[in-house]
Amino acid sequence: MVSRVSTRFSGFRPPPSNRTDPTAFALAAIGVRLFIYDRFRYTMGAMRNLKDRKDDKHDNVLDQLPYEHITGRRTENPVTVYALSTCAFCRKAIEMLEQEGIEFSYVYLDRLDPELKRAAKDQLRARFESLPVFPVLLVGEEAALSGYSENKWRQIIGI
Repeated sequence: MVSRVSTRFSGFRPPPSNRTDPTAFALAAIGVRLFIYDRFRYTMGAMRNLKDRKDDKHDNVLDQLPYEHITGRRTENPVTVYALSTCAFCRKAIEMLEQEGIEFSYVYLDRLDPELKRAAKDQLRARFESLPVFPVLLVGEEAALSGYSENKWRQIIGI
């Protein structure tokens, strides 16, 4: 005895008769191809523009940031701190530098314009070759430290 499989509940439904027209199918396929091509051109153009903008505008993004400057006794090299306003370790690091009377500059990255913040984090990430842990300490152009450890900070600053 041969059983018939019902198409009613199997999930298969034949297309309506008006959709089997080969001309309509070909036009729809062409429309999809044009849409995909346009999206590809738009995406490639946007990526090219972003690359050009990065090359031109964001070469020295860290120099363009609005730093707060704290006066104190100078060290051999300028001290810069990149921090987040919501980070407890960042606040401890800045307080430690103030208590020691060190002259330094700092910036809260989370208070910046999103595009500027992203560019600054990208430049820090490139410098550290990984995602930086905040706070980030730069002493001159040579020494850099990611994350806060009071002993390491004292050692690298020379306190």
